[in-house]
Amino acid sequence: YALPEYVKPASVAIFEKHKVLSKKELESRVSVYMEKYSMQINIEASMMVEIANKMIFPAGNEYAADLAASINGLKSAGVKTVPTAQLEMLEDVVNALNCLKDETDKLKDVLEAVNAIEDETEQAVAFKEKVFTQMAVLRECGDDLEPIIGRDYWPLPTYEDMLFRMG
Repeated sequence: YALPEYVKPASVAIFEKHKVLSKKELESRVSVYMEKYSMQINIEASMMVEIANKMIFPAGNEYAADLAASINGLKSAGVKTVPTAQLEMLEDVVNALNCLKDETDKLKDVLEAVNAIEDETEQAVAFKEKVFTQMAVLRECGDDLEPIIGRDYWPLPTYEDMLFRMG
């Protein structure tokens, strides 16, 4: 992590020798950059939690409920063939929803713990190593749901929409 290198004695000496920045100026910049980084990741992670809980999970849940109703409807109609495709799809959706919920809860907990850290350097490192890492795990769960949930259910622009349909 590069920012703390700015305030090491060798770096400070070079900046001061060439009259670029003083030690206090370097410390101030590093402090501002650390705080800015922490705030940015905090905002992004908090939004991931909101989007997962308020948009993606409800959409996936609705799709799962409709799949279950379809399976039950086929059985009620007397269809003798087991609706294997629908059952497999439902299983995939439920597993992905479980992943989404579990990883969203983990991200929320990690965010809470990292926000309690008072040292700005330690906090920025924790945002990188813990929060950012958990964000990537949660992202995988959402990415797994996107291609299996019906287009009419998905509440966000898909990759396909962003690449080929948005103008």
